[in-house]
Amino acid sequence: SDFAKKKGINYISTLGTAYVSAKHNPYLTLLQPTLRTHCERIVEELIKNAAGEKVTVLYRTKDEADDACYDYVTDAAGNKVHLQYMACNKPPRKANLKLFIDPRKPVTLLVPVSEIDYADSLLHSLSADFPDTHFDVYGMPSWAAIADLKKKDALKNITVHITAAATLDRSNAMGQYVRHIYTQVYAGKISEPVYEGFETLFMYASLLRKYGAHFNEKYNDVGTHAPFEIQPQPDRSGSIRYYENTRTVVNTFGDK
Repeated sequence: SDFAKKKGINYISTLGTAYVSAKHNPYLTLLQPTLRTHCERIVEELIKNAAGEKVTVLYRTKDEADDACYDYVTDAAGNKVHLQYMACNKPPRKANLKLFIDPRKPVTLLVPVSEIDYADSLLHSLSADFPDTHFDVYGMPSWAAIADLKKKDALKNITVHITAAATLDRSNAMGQYVRHIYTQVYAGKISEPVYEGFETLFMYASLLRKYGAHFNEKYNDVGTHAPFEIQPQPDRSGSIRYYENTRTVVNTFGDK
């Protein structure tokens, strides 16, 4: 990204979200939403669904990633939702959690912890220790790797909400076209990276054809085929730090 900035060449990062080394780089585009964007989106969903409710934040500060998650969600929440806090650098004990649980009504938890094993253990503990209480848990995008989220009845009495980067709608004309051509050429089972790769290549080929190599100011002209909302990310002075795809979706798993 530093080389791209020096040479005035657009650099499109399709997988990574690191931008620390590229301060004020209008040539850098992140196609994966950053952790801050994911945290802001999950808090937005929380505020929409839990207006007027008490929300317990189970947080850790033992490493840099968890510390960042905590800062992002609390900044996004502000005074828009009533938060109460419980530090959980170690998995919380049942007796301690019980202080935050009213057995007469559902409990809403915001858990800005990215470690998958910790989150998996926490969810199973909640389900086993409080079988008569329903939990709405708002977690981090990394939780998509928790296998039991997708298994029926694996986490009874728990609904989990997590964010993910938006992907191509497989049911629309473009999605059907990709599937048709892929089946003709390769005859195998189509995977998510195939859709992502196609939509990315298609979008940038269109931008290059229309506007040449310096197309950044034309990102709003990507059309409706690709699920990207690429926005400049300015600093406090208004200078562009980088461009970022900020479009995310919220996926919900478990009991409703």
